[in-house]
Amino acid sequence: MEPVRREHLPYPDLAESAAPSPADPAAGGTRIDSRSHFNGTLRSESDIYVEGTVEGEVECAGTLYVEESATVSANVHARSAVIAGHASGDFACEERLIIKATGELRGKAQAPALIVEEGAFFEGEFKMAGGNAGSSPFGSWERSEASPAFSQGKEEV
Repeated sequence: MEPVRREHLPYPDLAESAAPSPADPAAGGTRIDSRSHFNGTLRSESDIYVEGTVEGEVECAGTLYVEESATVSANVHARSAVIAGHASGDFACEERLIIKATGELRGKAQAPALIVEEGAFFEGEFKMAGGNAGSSPFGSWERSEASPAFSQGKEEV
C-alpha cells in the first residue's frame, strides 16, 4: 500500500515542521520539575514543561508539554499541547493537540487539529474547532433537549 501524499490530506497546508518540537526546557519557558507539585492557576507567556504534578488551571500562550513522568489534572487553555504523560480535564488548544504514544488524556478536548500516535490513550470528547478556543469552549456541547427530533428519537427531514 502506497503512503497517502500530503496534498491529498484534509489539511495539506499544515506542514509537519509546524508541529511543536520535542520538549527542551533549556530553550526557555516555565518548568515544573519531577519533584514539584503545583496547585492553583499557572499562567505563562511562553512554553510550559511539566515533569511533576500540576492541578487547577493552566493558561499557556505557548505549548504545554506534559512529559512521560508528569500528571496534569487541570482545565487547560494553550496555543498547543503535547501529552506524553497523564492528563485529565478540559483542554482547549488554539492550534493543535498531540497525544504521544506514551500519553493518556481523559476529559474534553477542543482544537483545530488532533494528532494521536499509535499506543496513545484518549477517553472523553473531542470537538474540532477553529482558531480561538475562547474562554468557555465546552458550554455549547450540551445537546438541546427542546429539539423535538431528539426528544422523540426521530430524525426530521
